This record gives sequence, structure tokens and C-alpha cells, in this order.
Amino acid sequence: MAAGTYEGCADHRRAEWRAPLEPGDELDLDQWASVLDEFEGHARELDPRPLIECRFFGPCGTRD
Repeated sequence: MAAGTYEGCADHRRAEWRAPLEPGDELDLDQWASVLDEFEGHARELDPRPLIECRFFGPCGTRD
């Protein structure tokens, strides 16, 4: 049995999103609110069990 990996497989890796801002730029909060609303809907549909198993037991497809 695999010892697990913090990274997980390609489907379960964390993604980081950053606002591409330069000094003096302004963040459009209305635009970001709509992006976050969309992400929240997707996050609520996810089942956390596969993510937990992938990280605890090893990348998906590598465990017996």
C-alpha cells in the first residue's frame, strides 16, 4: 500500500488562483464576486472522499 502523498494525483492537486495585479491596478470586486460564486457552486458539488483517499493512500490508480 502506498504511504500517500500530499500532492495527490493530477485530478486532486490543489490549484491556486491569483489576481494578476500590478502596482496601481484596481481589483474589480464585482467580477471576482461572480468568479467566486461559480467556484463555490462547483465546490459544493464535489465529494471530498476521493480527494482524502487519494492523498492518504496514494495517488489515484496506484493503490491495490
